[in-house]
Amino acid sequence: PFYWYNRENKLNWVEDKFSNNYVSTHLNSYLTGTWLEKNYGNLIDHWVDGTVQDIKLTNTGSIKSLVLDSGQEVSSDLYIDCTGFKRIFAKKLNLKFKSVSEGVRHNTAAVVANGYKDVDTVEKSLITATNATAMDYGWLFDITLLDRKSYGYVFNSNDISVDQALTEMSTRSDPLTRIQDPLVLKWQPGSYEESWKNNYCLVGLASSFIDAFDASGILLQILQIEMLIRFINDPVKNNHIPKDFCQQLMNAQDSICER
Repeated sequence: PFYWYNRENKLNWVEDKFSNNYVSTHLNSYLTGTWLEKNYGNLIDHWVDGTVQDIKLTNTGSIKSLVLDSGQEVSSDLYIDCTGFKRIFAKKLNLKFKSVSEGVRHNTAAVVANGYKDVDTVEKSLITATNATAMDYGWLFDITLLDRKSYGYVFNSNDISVDQALTEMSTRSDPLTRIQDPLVLKWQPGSYEESWKNNYCLVGLASSFIDAFDASGILLQILQIEMLIRFINDPVKNNHIPKDFCQQLMNAQDSICER
């Protein structure tokens, strides 16, 4: 049923709320971003498009402005870094990073996408959950969308190369139906200790990433966004949130590694 809701470009809305009785919902993140921009972009008062080349600081260590590649300077009361693994703020400001030394070995993921051969294959393949499979040097996830099935091999680059991972992964995915070149992601497991400092904060992958298993990064990102919203709505009442923001991040890292 959920497949056909998407097939007909419909979702199960009940009293202005999305009703989903399944364990999870898979979304095409690129198309979701495009949809958000199309439907809500006009609500943003001022939109500046550019690449950050430099960050100017005040004497107290707060961000004074962002210098773009065009030479334009952008000033704000609060700066939020959601640039993923690019981590513009953390790298330019040399923030302290706490790496995971034990318990987590994975630092690389190779992702490929397989197209479906026919409609029957689509209907047989679609499930509303992410499969996880143990591999020789890590684990494999596979996620179904309407137009493709994505596979990702999470492993340690010190144990095997990307080419070796792709070869092993081909026993699970069908290389004849691959529709994109492999996407390779690399990271150092850990978190920035001061993910919210002065007038700037790091959200999502920009602040932390341990392992893709169990979608812990998504859960943490949701918590960060919720705290940001509460702070922005009433910064005086919720002035403790920046400290809680950092502490919850470090607690989450410890919890993930203990598991």
